[in-house]
Amino acid sequence: MFDKYQDDKYRDRSFLAAIQGIDLDKEIKKTPTQTPTEEQQSNFIFGDPTEYEKLPEDDRIALTSKMMGEHQGWAKNLNVNI
Repeated sequence: MFDKYQDDKYRDRSFLAAIQGIDLDKEIKKTPTQTPTEEQQSNFIFGDPTEYEKLPEDDRIALTSKMMGEHQGWAKNLNVNI
């Protein structure tokens, strides 16, 4: 049912774009898709919480700050307001 809804929406938008002289199929092919690199994917892999319990408090704070910095940088690249 959701797929049919998506198809209907795409068909509607294609029609509206065609009225304005835009070919969506060509535009989609022009736009490069952003796929995360392997390094970017590995940045957000959660570890085992029991490993973090053994870390001293200073190390936990440093690790949290590092991950928050990476997250904020990632979010800025996606134009997401934090």
